[in-house]
Amino acid sequence: MKIKQSVKQHDDKQGAILILVIAVLLGLSLIGLGLMNQSAVNGVEAATEISKAQAFWTAEAGIERTRALAHKLCQSGVGELFPSTQPRVWTGLTAWGTFTITVTEESANPPGYLIISDGLSLGNDRRRLSLNIIQGPAMIAGVFGAIDLQLQPNTCVYSYHSSSNPTPTPATSTGEAIVGSNDEISMKTSNLIDGTILVGANEEGVPATTSGCEDRTLSYAGRIDPDPLGIRDGAYAILLNNAKTINNNSALPHITANTWVVPNNETSRVSAGVYYVTSIEIRGTVAITASNGIAEIFLSGPMKAWPSSVISSAGAASRFRIYSDSTANIDIQPSGDFGGLVYAPYSNEVRISPGNNFYGVIWADDIVLLPGGNLFVDADMLSYDAFRVFRISFANWKQLQ
Repeated sequence: MKIKQSVKQHDDKQGAILILVIAVLLGLSLIGLGLMNQSAVNGVEAATEISKAQAFWTAEAGIERTRALAHKLCQSGVGELFPSTQPRVWTGLTAWGTFTITVTEESANPPGYLIISDGLSLGNDRRRLSLNIIQGPAMIAGVFGAIDLQLQPNTCVYSYHSSSNPTPTPATSTGEAIVGSNDEISMKTSNLIDGTILVGANEEGVPATTSGCEDRTLSYAGRIDPDPLGIRDGAYAILLNNAKTINNNSALPHITANTWVVPNNETSRVSAGVYYVTSIEIRGTVAITASNGIAEIFLSGPMKAWPSSVISSAGAASRFRIYSDSTANIDIQPSGDFGGLVYAPYSNEVRISPGNNFYGVIWADDIVLLPGGNLFVDADMLSYDAFRVFRISFANWKQLQ
């Protein structure tokens, strides 16, 4: 009897243990199923977030490719970044999806564009980004010395538009005279600037030092490109290199072996065209007759216009342009007026002292404006379409969707 009861109790215990094991296994199974379901949910959510991120990356890739295209077009010599004659809607492909770029012109002068990049990921998620691209003038100052700008006593700087007022006077100045430097601006007594002093910054971002600029209108602009036309490694470097072999030197008898020398009592007449010289010395008269075109001098060496020389122009200042890629000095001190562009961003020193007035724009590394006459900045040469290249800026990046 006792044996039967012992067996029965043993069976009861085994049955209870079995039920407990089954319950535990069932619980573990439920937990496992729950974890699997949660893992599946998390996987779906993760895939969704990845798809959304890929859509953003794709849209951003479209924006960056448009930036790169803008920089390329900026240096290619085109007149407008996105002309109406070219497609203003295009698509691109990335590893994460496709993007569609839409360009809308928002302003005409200077041109401004709204860029919309629609990114579609492989998971069909969409993100939309926008960016404004503004096309501006290559040069933003009428007198700019990247390293140093010195205005000697009694130097006055005015401004005018040669297209509407070819013979300006101080009384007709338009108040747009902009002078500046990235490193040092020095003004002496009795200087007058009918406009703004542009305070740039050196390569470390430190603003240019100013001396004698008290009570002047200062505009802090950050680092200003010392060579916006690219005379050494940009668009104008290509033009200078081309001018070495394709030029109008034969039309100027005073150019021999790429050296331009104008002796006393002789006249060198310069018509519209492209010229390449390795040095310039002017003692006589230079008559610029490019009234219906532009006379462009590409210079790879020094220039000296002696005080006894004469440089006269039958057209606007913008018709005569000197571009230099050299470190050699440029000294222009002719008797009477001088009009034109002097672009020498690597010259050790550019000294300007016409016997009367200077009309045009000076852009160099180190500028000394000597006393002698007034300087009139031709604001027409600071427009975005005055040269083959221009400056671009990006603004208002934002996510729309």
